[in-house]
Amino acid sequence: MKRPVHDIPFRPAKCPVFYGWVVLAAGALGVLASVPGQTIGVSAFTDPLLDALELNRVELSTAYFLGTMGSALLIARAGKIYDRYGARPVGFATAVAMGLVLWALTLVDQAAAAVGALFGGRGRVLISMTLLTLGFFGLRFLGQGVLTLVSRSMVMKWFERRRGLANGLIGVCVALGFPASPPVFNAWIQRLGWRGAWGLLGALIGIGLSLLILLFYRDTPERCGLEPDGGLTGPKRSDLPDTHPDRDWTLPEARRTYAFWVFNLTMVMFAFYMTALSFHIVNIFELSGMDRGRAMMIFLPGAAIGLTLELVVNWLSDYTKLKYILWAELVGLGLSTAALAILEPGWPVIMLIVGNGIMGGVFGVLIGVTWPRLFGRTHLGAIAGLNMGCVVAGSALGPVLFSLSQRWSGNYTIAALVCLSVCVTLFAASLRVKPPKREPSEES
Repeated sequence: MKRPVHDIPFRPAKCPVFYGWVVLAAGALGVLASVPGQTIGVSAFTDPLLDALELNRVELSTAYFLGTMGSALLIARAGKIYDRYGARPVGFATAVAMGLVLWALTLVDQAAAAVGALFGGRGRVLISMTLLTLGFFGLRFLGQGVLTLVSRSMVMKWFERRRGLANGLIGVCVALGFPASPPVFNAWIQRLGWRGAWGLLGALIGIGLSLLILLFYRDTPERCGLEPDGGLTGPKRSDLPDTHPDRDWTLPEARRTYAFWVFNLTMVMFAFYMTALSFHIVNIFELSGMDRGRAMMIFLPGAAIGLTLELVVNWLSDYTKLKYILWAELVGLGLSTAALAILEPGWPVIMLIVGNGIMGGVFGVLIGVTWPRLFGRTHLGAIAGLNMGCVVAGSALGPVLFSLSQRWSGNYTIAALVCLSVCVTLFAASLRVKPPKREPSEES
């Protein structure tokens, strides 16, 4: 008798511990491996690319923006493909493709020179920007988008009662691993050159991660003859109205609900604002009478607050309503945007740090647990994919619109006040949020 694909090369049901914990470890590695496609991972290669391609920062930023926006348009489609084919084949294909993109990027300057030679050296900047945009599109779509979506969604399907705990452990890995990547990548660049560093990452992801995915990724516990949480039974404090959806919702059904858009726009607002703040942080502080050193110092205490809060809120998410977590996110956003509007040395800086810590920590909870809690697991890839596409688009637009605010007014106060007004509007809208329910006509 032919063995099912999910029992090759071994049967997860025979694992001495609940296989969901193996899935959690593998999924966390998958999320960490997305870092070359995250802004924090790309940042280490910025200066070497400027020198190699002879571009200025505006041209490089434009290529990054276009690549990011292009990826945002396709991530929702990738989520549907994940729902159809599962975590292992989609994750494997994504890892191999990302490795190839990283290897291709090691030749981007040589390719630009070769293409430019065909046109007699004309259009050098446009050719370099076009090739770099394609490379950034590949990194952002495959890394920040698909690999993160598949790895996180897979883990969320293996847990229900302990979903918050599982998401919290992924959050710890991200909080510790992502900030460590720039110095590690920089050390590789110093030792191997930027080509060697991207080539090494291509090998680690295209070969190493793809093999790990083939061995350990599994889509759902049911396909492996198991139950979510390992069949955990007993009294549960999370028997609240919104801990389990009344059914599994499709993407078209989910996006017609009020709750989807309030949660989705809150996450988009976080990505829009936090990316813009991080991108312009040095100039923001200089305009407020503070130096670069002071600007860089706000991230570490904010990260400490965020990590602590993420662990606590992830644990609480198994026992409380999502609405309360949404309120915490909006309070953090409100504190940070209000502090930015009045930023000066002293207590506004503390207010900014606290707001950043709250919104950063709670965001990690919302993006992990919201969609399976509200809409079920069957179409999780499509629903989370639409959300991810919106979040990526928001992260691309934020720095651009903040720079326009600075150009028009000479500071970032207008941008901060607009963001604050959006936060207040979303908080008011969140007061009416309820878990979506099947319409009576659908039940008959």
